[in-house]
Amino acid sequence: AAEPRFAHYLAEAYLSRETPADDRRTEVFARIAHEKAENPIQRAGALATLGKALTRQGRLAEARAALAAALAADPHDRNAYKRLAALDLKAGALEEALNFADDLIARGVGHSRLLGARAIALTKLQRIEEARAAVGLDRFLHSRTLSAPPAWQDLAALNAAVAEELHRHPDLRFDRY
Repeated sequence: AAEPRFAHYLAEAYLSRETPADDRRTEVFARIAHEKAENPIQRAGALATLGKALTRQGRLAEARAALAAALAADPHDRNAYKRLAALDLKAGALEEALNFADDLIARGVGHSRLLGARAIALTKLQRIEEARAAVGLDRFLHSRTLSAPPAWQDLAALNAAVAEELHRHPDLRFDRY
């Protein structure tokens, strides 16, 4: 059971290095992970990684096919969706991107990448009021200032401590989430 995951972990590790040689290595291990996948979620994950590697290599038709296959295996795969939507939006395939987003929503898929890409497609199509409704600030956004937890003097002190801890964190580096 660990074998397909291990191949996928290697593919993701190579992908994170962001070099052409490592993108080719990513492709090799993503294909292995896909071949050895034991369930649709593993297949989709491997194909999403493969799609990213192929995109970086400029093999966009192959990338699109891999990403579409990933979403056929698991329509909820956020990485596959994000990468496919990015290809469509960049290519100007706005109606296709919007129709695909609407199809996934109709099938019960709903995540921020899907909702965001849908709003971008609507905006680029100059359907501004629909884009505003799709963003749904009136439905999804709630804003208020929280009180400081009992262990903190005030909210400013808490925020300063959180910022300091985040800046010291060893995983903080350029281009990380």
